[in-house]
Order: sequence, then C-alpha cells, then structure tokens
Amino acid sequence: MASVFRREVKASYYIHYTDHFGKRRSVSAKTTDKASATRIGNKLEADAALRRENVIDTRLEAIGP
Repeated sequence: MASVFRREVKASYYIHYTDHFGKRRSVSAKTTDKASATRIGNKLEADAALRRENVIDTRLEAIGP
C-alpha cells in the first residue's frame, strides 16, 4: 500500500510506493488534495503489481507509442 504524506504544511502531497523491482520510490503527487493523492498512489501500486506479474510488458513499454 502506498503511503501519502506532506513534507510541509501547505505543500503538495508525496507518495511512497514499491515499484516492480521491489524498490521504494518517492514521487510528488502535485496536488494538495489527499484523496486525489491516495488514488494516484493506489494506481502506481496497481501498475507495479501488473508489471511484476508480467501483465504489462516493460520491454514494449520502454519502446513507446
């Protein structure tokens, strides 16, 4: 589960999540709404899980559209 927090009082939320390699990542949600930041964090976790299970092919994703 991704964790959502602020570093400063009126700043954007940050998200800590585990990527498909098992490494902890920290990204800015670029929003001041906690509910939106939580949804973004859940999406990042879900996408990482799909990559771990090879549902999303990372080689094809690296090529781009």
